[in-house]
Amino acid sequence: MLDESLGLTYEHHVMADNIENKQVMYPDRSVYGTVSYVFGNVASNVQFYVTDSTQHFLRGSLYFSVPPNKDSIAPVVAHLKVDIDHMLNSISWTE
Repeated sequence: MLDESLGLTYEHHVMADNIENKQVMYPDRSVYGTVSYVFGNVASNVQFYVTDSTQHFLRGSLYFSVPPNKDSIAPVVAHLKVDIDHMLNSISWTE
């Protein structure tokens, strides 16, 4: 699943101006992963996965139902990045 998630992110490299990866690491909660911010006229501007590396795996991505236009969707992407970061920073697993 991890390789597939990374592959889905890097499918956008042809149209992307840049891809920035940020590590998600909370060992006290067994939460590890990556959030990728994809810049440019791409279909998905944010993609992420988190896992505990044994039982849990969560993957998400941000898509819009409109043709990509980075200037038009930039304010919405910026707002949603805050929400996605908050979610990733507060996630925990339950048994």
